[in-house]
Amino acid sequence: MKSRKAKRILVAVSMLAGAAAVMPIATAAPAAASAYDCTYYLKQKGYTVGSKVKAICDGAYKHQDSLSQVASQAACKGVLYNLGVKTNHADRACRLAANLP
Repeated sequence: MKSRKAKRILVAVSMLAGAAAVMPIATAAPAAASAYDCTYYLKQKGYTVGSKVKAICDGAYKHQDSLSQVASQAACKGVLYNLGVKTNHADRACRLAANLP
């Protein structure tokens, strides 16, 4: 069962990494604010926010204006879900990271 979970995490992270390699990454000051919104939301919901969560929130922000936004959102939600975040919390956190309503 752990192997299956690890494969899903690996696939989601690979999708995000692939999207990052294909699309240019916009880095600006607001990036920290949006990634922060994602991590802050998860902290407020009682989750431990470590380096994996910070990285996935940051990745969701960096692809908000690109064609890879859909893949980025799917990867973000999938990784958070596999880390134990409830589906609705993962959805909201990833949407906050990408500045989506």
